Amino acid sequence: MINNKTLFPYHAPVRVTQYAHSINTFNAPATISITTQPITYAAQVTPDGKDFQTEILGYSTVPDETFTINSTGSGILSNLTVTIDGKDKDSFTLDTESTATSLDKKASATTSTSFSVRPNDGLPVGDYTATLRIKANEIEEITKTIHFTVIPVRTYIIEPSPKNIEFPDKVAGYTSAPAAQTVCLSNVGNQSVLATLPSRPNYEIIGVGDDYSDGSILIAPNDTAYLTIQPVTGLPAGNYDETITFICNDNATFTMDLKFEVSPPELIKYDITKGAKNIWKKGSGKTCEFVVNAPLSKFDGSVTVDDNTVDIDGYTISEGSTTVTLKASYLQTLSVGKHTLRINFTDGYAQTTFTVIASASDNPPTGDSSMPWLWIGILALSGAGIAGSVILFRRKQYGSNK
Repeated sequence: MINNKTLFPYHAPVRVTQYAHSINTFNAPATISITTQPITYAAQVTPDGKDFQTEILGYSTVPDETFTINSTGSGILSNLTVTIDGKDKDSFTLDTESTATSLDKKASATTSTSFSVRPNDGLPVGDYTATLRIKANEIEEITKTIHFTVIPVRTYIIEPSPKNIEFPDKVAGYTSAPAAQTVCLSNVGNQSVLATLPSRPNYEIIGVGDDYSDGSILIAPNDTAYLTIQPVTGLPAGNYDETITFICNDNATFTMDLKFEVSPPELIKYDITKGAKNIWKKGSGKTCEFVVNAPLSKFDGSVTVDDNTVDIDGYTISEGSTTVTLKASYLQTLSVGKHTLRINFTDGYAQTTFTVIASASDNPPTGDSSMPWLWIGILALSGAGIAGSVILFRRKQYGSNK
């Protein structure tokens, strides 16, 4: 039988032996049934589609993916073809050069074959999908889906708003810090950013909300987070302008510029109670004393004359209010004329002028002993003038008597 059907009766000789008398041979009819298995046609394609690894714009060549076609039926698969279809079919390269066109499960025949496919080089940013179609005359079409994505260059960009904060100035000794400023952190990149709040000695930086963990927060693309920044209380007089840097994952950073200034308190102008407008004569060997109505504990160690700092060897300082005594050795170095003295304190200053005059030996000599030849010359000229006047007078008088 073929396909469980009887094909024909088959007659064969049958030998029958009778032991009692003799051996007789004759033909007896016999029927033999021949059956065969049904012919089947099937194929299996592996893998079951392919989602290629996502690549960054500017990627290098993507490796091929190989698909294998196996004949799993008993019949011959003929006219085997592989094609690619779909809106993005031109974004992939299909290689079927070595793919067999028929498959046969006979021991000496080809039972499997393969083909490969990969995304093209240099594709722009986007998602690409295509369908592989495997056909043969004896089987229904088999389809496999392939997919590939190109993303922009990975960017980790946080934009703070505001980026620059200028806090109101304070006066040294302030007990209330300027109001905290709220900053919005926007992720304008295409990757999630783990931003860590910096620690600064002059500013307090605090995350807003429950999403912060150990001073860090993960901000997804197109998402935002918030923080506050405030100068600390009690900073001494000085400038606290600063650029702070936030460290993020993948070596990304962003910065903010902060401005804050603490000015010194308004200075007190102390009085010079003794020594104001002193006059000191060069060569006198005397000191010059100035008394200020300020406690010595507030003296900041600075004495200036004409805006030049006086070395500690040039003066002495003592208590009793505050007494500054300029030494003669220092005064002797000053030029003749008026000078400005300033004595500085932690909360103010005292200022006055004093005058340095020349010593007697520095004055030009005067009196009869000075320049005798000058006086002789003057007298000689005076005598000549008188003599000339007398002669002229006499001539006039003589002329009038004729």
